[in-house]
Amino acid sequence: MLLSAIVFTGAAIAIVAGSTWWLYFSRTEGTSPARPIAPALGITLAGLLGLASLLMIAGALWDSSMHIQTGLVPGGSDFLWPPHLMIYSAFLLAFAVALGAIASMAVAGRRADGADPRRWVRSQPMIGAVALAAGYSLAAIPGDALWHELVGPDLTAWSPPHLALAAASTAVVLCGLGLLLEALRPGRPSAWLNLGSFLMLGLALNLLYTVGVLEWELPGEVSRLVAERPSWAYPLVAGSLTYFVLALARFSTGSRMAATATAVAFYTIRLGITSVLSANDNVAPEIHAWILPSALVLDLIPWDRIRRRRLRQTARAAGYSATFGLAVLVDVARGAMRVHLSVADVAVSVAGLWLICILMTALARAAGRFLAGEGPAAP
Repeated sequence: MLLSAIVFTGAAIAIVAGSTWWLYFSRTEGTSPARPIAPALGITLAGLLGLASLLMIAGALWDSSMHIQTGLVPGGSDFLWPPHLMIYSAFLLAFAVALGAIASMAVAGRRADGADPRRWVRSQPMIGAVALAAGYSLAAIPGDALWHELVGPDLTAWSPPHLALAAASTAVVLCGLGLLLEALRPGRPSAWLNLGSFLMLGLALNLLYTVGVLEWELPGEVSRLVAERPSWAYPLVAGSLTYFVLALARFSTGSRMAATATAVAFYTIRLGITSVLSANDNVAPEIHAWILPSALVLDLIPWDRIRRRRLRQTARAAGYSATFGLAVLVDVARGAMRVHLSVADVAVSVAGLWLICILMTALARAAGRFLAGEGPAAP
């Protein structure tokens, strides 16, 4: 069964990776200039992708609650229990949106670029990326089912199919962000589209948090594999994922308060879903106020006055990491965490977070440039 799980998961990843290379990086004759999507269509697609991401997050939190309340990790004939159906309906919705968009793209692409699908995709890269990510999510379901049955109670959110699904789901919602930014690009400022952009970023951070750190934030006994992780890994992973999305918000939107708006969106979404879960007698995760002060440090301190890029990146990463660590220490002092953290644990996590943030800035900048249509990144 282990071999089957590895084969299913590996095959799904290999197919998507190969398709990505062929569609985006293989050589073609001629060029494929970008063709903007009609703003109304882009906004509609982005809204549906945001809805799919919201269903994904709600299903994952509901799934975690049922694991705790029932003590079960479903596999085999029990795999399709209600939370999984909600999660997979989110995958199906995103894929249906992508198929509809591709059909529209194919019609326009044949007229402008001929019969080569690669040129269609390269002229509208967001649509192709959504199709690849959503297609992977559906193709990965058999492998995920096998991992559930194979690992059983020791299954963690860090299992190979879960990590790959988190990456694919995050790519879907970030492509939705790219579609909204494209709708804004013609110079039509819109408070609603700006709000939608930050909600997309808040959804992305919720998705990453669900896989990255949720297991440390839920009540009850953790699995053996989670218990064996060092305590300092919790704030380190949480801070790293948060920094990537907050930096991406600034690089993609160019808004002066982008990180803070993203943090508010994250908490609004998380509180909304957990409130519904709690009202229906489900288990809800802890929510810590670590993200907002760290976002304010990124937004309010004029880091761009530091002229040398490397020094600016190092200082920004240090300010963010120190603020995040201080917020964690406040919760440690208040006894507001179920995970035991010593001052030494927090110090280790802050040091590691500082180094990771320095390295992650380049990734966030590159992703931001892609989502913003290859335009100049914000400072």
